[in-house]
Amino acid sequence: MAIQLDDHKKNIASFATTATKAMRQLAEKYELRKVKKKEESNSASVTYQNSTTAVEVGYEPIDRGVYTLLIRLQEGEIPPYPVFIHPSDTLDQFYLDDVISLRKDDIGTWHKKDCCDSGFSLDKQLSQVTSDLHRFAGDVLSGDFTVFSKLEEVVKKRSIELKSH
Repeated sequence: MAIQLDDHKKNIASFATTATKAMRQLAEKYELRKVKKKEESNSASVTYQNSTTAVEVGYEPIDRGVYTLLIRLQEGEIPPYPVFIHPSDTLDQFYLDDVISLRKDDIGTWHKKDCCDSGFSLDKQLSQVTSDLHRFAGDVLSGDFTVFSKLEEVVKKRSIELKSH
């Protein structure tokens, strides 16, 4: 069943409240505080931050549905998201999907749950996000960015492959 445009508008309008509710326990565990809420006509996001890490949980119904971005802070601030990726760049932001793809075999088999499909409620999708953040990125939320060097290799390789097409 396809979601109608009215459903997307309703989800965008309720996203911050729904995300805040879903993130409550994770925020407490990792001392994350809400620092930003953004709502536009075609997207919404909520950003949480502790002393080392920021997490942006967003909703873009047209492009990617619910997404999660893990961010290494620089001097306590969220660095700008790179529009273009150059080989010499140090990357400080990665999508949770990339973390999961990299770690799924080390931590155990993981299959993106049906609830993450855009046809399912935001509650179910955000519940899955918080579970995956804890399971696959707890170290990052605690300030251990060791996995970022491997993620940087993966993202830079993908960027080169995309440029060659």
